[in-house]
Parts: sequence; structure tokens; C-alpha cells
Amino acid sequence: MKSFLLSVIGLLCVFFQLSCLAEIAPDIQKIIIRGKLIVAITNKDYFPFFFHNSKNELEGFDIEIAAKIATHLGVKLEINSSATSFNAVVDQVENDAADIGMGALSATLQRGLHVAFSTPYLKENKVLLINRVLDLKLEENDLSVKEDQLKFAVIKNSSYESFLKQNFYTISKYANPNRVVAYDVQENAMKDLMTGKIYALFTDEIKANSLLKNLPSANIYLKKRVIDGQTDPISLAVNLKNQTLLNWINLFVENFADSGARNVLSQKYLKGLR
Repeated sequence: MKSFLLSVIGLLCVFFQLSCLAEIAPDIQKIIIRGKLIVAITNKDYFPFFFHNSKNELEGFDIEIAAKIATHLGVKLEINSSATSFNAVVDQVENDAADIGMGALSATLQRGLHVAFSTPYLKENKVLLINRVLDLKLEENDLSVKEDQLKFAVIKNSSYESFLKQNFYTISKYANPNRVVAYDVQENAMKDLMTGKIYALFTDEIKANSLLKNLPSANIYLKKRVIDGQTDPISLAVNLKNQTLLNWINLFVENFADSGARNVLSQKYLKGLR
């Protein structure tokens, strides 16, 4: 009799859970039934948003946001870091290989044709890191500056590659779409920048400050120039058909800011970088 009662109670619990799930929209229901939230980021560390610490554990500003989202949904977090570029993260969301795409992901008009973007949870200035010597020579009309030194570095397949090629005239008077050089890793661009092989690196202010902080000597050779009136909206991406999930994430972003949680994470990961 006891086992029978336990079976009946178990079935009632299952029916109750199913009835509760039936009231949740299908796009969120799918995540809850699966028991995990799949979040796509790139396979290269992008400090301070996501990076491997001394224990080879993945952490960062965006990793903690993803963990909070999973906790609120009552599921586990799975990070899919197989994407080789930021655009590939968008592709994974579009193809349903991930529920959410994030990791310093810029909301652009082109990407917006393929995925839906949340309300930005950060807005960063766009900046140029410029070689001081080359810049001084250019301002003094020094003819020793070679044409192939007037290059602008960006990360390959990133939003900044598109920004620079499409809006080069608003970035710098020396910018030109034919002068864009795409690097796989920003640190490699920094080496060429510091030695005067290229003129500037175009990136966001957090990353620029991080690069300068990790390479103290860079402050001797480089200077930062904020692009007036231009910001980079950092957002979360979801599949276009998952509108309820998008609405819920927008609510999460609003609460994330209002509750003070964003300030706590900013103090932990972004202090001195904004």
C-alpha cells in the first residue's frame, strides 16, 4: 500500500510539473525540459568578458551573466566555445546550435538580419590605439611614412571589421577600406602596432584599456583616441523565432542593471578598464 501511495504521489508531481510547463512558452519550455542552457562564445579568450584563469577554468563578466540566466531558468549552464569568430557565434544561434550567443557580442544591423538582439547590457566607446611616432610624423607631413604603414588593424570577422570598412570616414582621416588588416588575435596586432608596422588598432575601450594594462610599455609607444559619438552595444543574441525568450532576457537585463548586480560584476571584472 505504501509503495502504491508513493507511486500515486510521484505521478501527481509529474502531472503538476507538466501542467506548469504547459503554461510556459515553447521556446523557454524547450530549455527547461532539456535541463540546460546552451550559450555560444568564441574559442579564443576575450578578457575580461570570458577567459581561462590559472586553474584553466572559464570565467569572466559574461560567463557570470550566463550562469545567472541559467539559475533563473532553473537549469544547468553549458558553454559552447566551438565558434572560431564572433560571426560564427551568430551562426550557431541562427542554426539552433545554441540558445543564446554572447561574449562581448556587438549588436549590428547585419547580424540583426539573422538573429534577434537583446537590450544592450553594456555600451562601450569605440577607440583607436595609435602609434605615437607615426601619428606625429603624419601631422608634420613627414614623407618618410610609407603607404603600407597606414594600416588599421581589426579582429577578423568581428563587428569592428564591418564598422571600419563601412564607416571609415568617421573613424580617422587616414582610414580607408583598402587599409584594413584583419588579425586572428589582437595581441598580434599590438606587436605590429608598437613596432610601427601599422598605424592603428580599432577596438572597444574595455579591450584597449586591457591591452594597455597588460603591456605597460605600450603606453610609451601608443595613445588611445576615443571616436566621438560612437558606441558599441554589447548584447545577447537569440534565434529570431524565440521571441518569448528574447522578451524574458530583456527583462533579465533590466533587472540585472536595477538590482545592482551589474555594478558588482563591473567592480570585479571591469574596474580600471572603463
